Amino acid sequence: MLPRPPNLAVQFLQFFLKEELKEEVLGDLHEKYLQLWNAKGRSIAAFHYWFQVLHYIRPFAIRSFALVPERPFLLFGNYVKTGYRNILRVKQHAAISIFGLWIGMISFVMCILYIQYESHYDEQFARSDQIYRVAQTLEGIDFQGSNQFALAPWPLALYARENFAEVLSATTLQVEEVLLRTNEDAHYEQGIFADAYFLTVFDLQSLHGSLKDALSDPKSIILTTSLANKLFASQEVVGKTLILDRDHEVVVKAIVADPPRDQHWQYSYITPVSNFPFYFQEQLGQWNSNSFRTYLLLEKGVDHDDMESNLEALDRIAEAQFADLPASPDYFLQPLTDIHLHSQINMEIEPNGDIRYLYLASSIAFVILLLALVNYTNLTNARLDFRTKEVGLRKVLGAKRPQIMIQFLLESTILMTGCLIAALVTVKLILPPINEALNLSMEFRRLLYASHWWAALFMVLFVGVSSGLYPGILIAVVQPIRAVKGSLLSRGGRNGVRNAMIVGQFALAVVLTICSIVVYSQLRFLQENKLGFERSQIVYVPFRMATLYEEKEILESEIVAHPAVYQMTITENLPLETDNQNMIKRWEGNPGLEERQFYSNRIDFNYVDMFGLEIVEGRNLSHAFQSDLTQSYLLNERAVQSLGWNEAVGKKFEDGVVVGVVKDFHFQPLHQRIEPLAMCYLHPTQVSEVGYITMSIDLAQADAAIPHIRSVLRRVLPELPFDLQYLDESYLALYRSEERLGIMFTIGTIIALVLACMGLFGIVSHHVNLRMKEISMRKILGSSTPGLISLISGSFVRLIALSILIAVPLAYFFLSRWIEHFAYRVELNWTFFATAGMCSLCLALLSISSLVLKAVWSNPLDSVRST
Repeated sequence: MLPRPPNLAVQFLQFFLKEELKEEVLGDLHEKYLQLWNAKGRSIAAFHYWFQVLHYIRPFAIRSFALVPERPFLLFGNYVKTGYRNILRVKQHAAISIFGLWIGMISFVMCILYIQYESHYDEQFARSDQIYRVAQTLEGIDFQGSNQFALAPWPLALYARENFAEVLSATTLQVEEVLLRTNEDAHYEQGIFADAYFLTVFDLQSLHGSLKDALSDPKSIILTTSLANKLFASQEVVGKTLILDRDHEVVVKAIVADPPRDQHWQYSYITPVSNFPFYFQEQLGQWNSNSFRTYLLLEKGVDHDDMESNLEALDRIAEAQFADLPASPDYFLQPLTDIHLHSQINMEIEPNGDIRYLYLASSIAFVILLLALVNYTNLTNARLDFRTKEVGLRKVLGAKRPQIMIQFLLESTILMTGCLIAALVTVKLILPPINEALNLSMEFRRLLYASHWWAALFMVLFVGVSSGLYPGILIAVVQPIRAVKGSLLSRGGRNGVRNAMIVGQFALAVVLTICSIVVYSQLRFLQENKLGFERSQIVYVPFRMATLYEEKEILESEIVAHPAVYQMTITENLPLETDNQNMIKRWEGNPGLEERQFYSNRIDFNYVDMFGLEIVEGRNLSHAFQSDLTQSYLLNERAVQSLGWNEAVGKKFEDGVVVGVVKDFHFQPLHQRIEPLAMCYLHPTQVSEVGYITMSIDLAQADAAIPHIRSVLRRVLPELPFDLQYLDESYLALYRSEERLGIMFTIGTIIALVLACMGLFGIVSHHVNLRMKEISMRKILGSSTPGLISLISGSFVRLIALSILIAVPLAYFFLSRWIEHFAYRVELNWTFFATAGMCSLCLALLSISSLVLKAVWSNPLDSVRST
């Protein structure tokens, strides 16, 4: 038998080539193919044949495509009617296709909403593309794994306004949560403390009152609508007086709209920076005091890279004041609209998003849509055998190839349109619970933008054409006489495409399954990992008032008087987010005055016992030792190692002595390794404005304990807002982005597996129907049930096994990079991959088994008689 050129290439050439050229061109190409096949082999011959086919896509060779008749709308109804009847003829396959497309469209629409939400942060300002935040790299300082900080010194904005012509304006601000009080109530509210230039950079519109000079008067404050309603209900708000930070009177000058959710900082009021609780006049000239955020408004068209080069002058100015510090600053700019997705540096105002998760969500949605298209194309391809007679009769009655193609393209496009409409309705219904589950604020109305309608139209046309084009071309080129006989082209090529699609879709599903299992395991590891301290029975109330320490003894005695409250302690930082860091250089055994970075926390005597920290050397801080109030330290094991001591108890620092060593515990998220930590007593002369009243309670009696705690705090500290939180919940909130990732992977995995199995079910169903006569004859001739099952399902099982082999290295490649983000993590061992592979294989076998067993157990005479 003579070798034949690639079947798909021949069909494609016949499709576009002019009729008068076909015989000559096909003959020449076939002759050349045979020569190359004999001389250089099949691969070179096939490559050359395809090259020559593509070479003929030129105006002189392309036939005229009259895709529609002179009066196309007369046939439109016929196309729709035929498509509708074809769906009714194969209800099972149609249901699988429609369900898959519906799910795919839902995923795609949700992805559009998510991308819209995440990628449009901070775009509400009129000149958002001209606003940049100044950040800095501090060489020599390593804080939580990074030396980059979203902070800038106070003098920088002033210097930029006066010395850089490219800078239209510059503002310095800080975002802080401070006590805000009226005569009736008190709340901790997060607000902006800004200089007078804030409103020249960020354009806000007043709803009531005037913004003019609102930030020049230290006695003024601007409220958002929600805070104004919260504090004053329906009263006239402008001109009202508030107490800021317990004793500072301010007057409401204006009301502005609430900031949108897609902004990298949230606030409920704006007030002059001089009202900032940690603002000191001497900071105005200090380049080494990094307590503020600075934003620059640049002229239109200024390249921020060029502007960054100008900031080198600021580096040199600041370095003079950094001479006594182990750090040197290097300032750089961050575009305002890039901060949310592209900035993961220290001291961010609020937790940012991550561009990697946006890519991941898009990939999952794309995979699901791709699986739905593969299902549709595969099932349409499988049903071609049942439509050959229809196509043959159409051709005999005068239908042209383009009209046959239009029939298939129109069917798929109409189906896509219907699925898209159904998906939009579904998204409208499921969006609120999804927002709640993922802690997002996506809005359905954003889909109504004109750009999205064009995107939807493009998606329908692209998806409809891409899914209907291959089967349309395949059946349009069949000769009428063969089509009438019900004989389609050789199934070899079609089966190859079908098998490739099955392998591809199951490989993608297995990758998602492996990723889902690993993400879930890592989340479980984070939730159940032994942190080295007790967190399950701990509740706390944050405070921001130094006067609390004056009532500490009364507060403690009354709170622990309830039998359900075991202990109370006051601490500067919770053990899960200790972020104070200091540089030490004077310790015993350090004659060279080397420097070490230590994290620090100020605690009271109950801290160690209440959090269950283990003393491994020495003792705890105690009332029995007067020196423990001012001159004693507790270190963790990592701190002892860092200082080079074998035994720490009795060793001295410049201002104290070590009395005990606690076993290492995690005082930061598990993304970071345990670092050196020093703890000392929170002495009344060194009190902090910010801290936590922390209590250990009996959770079984929480309904009684919490009202008791509330009543004591209201009586002893009436100005303190009661905001009780559970330490366990706060710990889990640190990993909200990972939890969101786990939810996305789980949902995506379930959908992907369902689609893959449904598609496999439809293909196997068609395959079994085609082979029913063969199965019956084999049974009559004595074939066993296991043999028939192996015969029918063996080829599909091999395809699934191949997809698993492809999926494992792909999943490992992506997961090995994601999990490196954690300092403490699960190991990527073979069990994750084996579990995902076995689950996928079992689901595939379940999809196949019901159909195969039904065919094997059927009466063979029924099949023989019906043929």
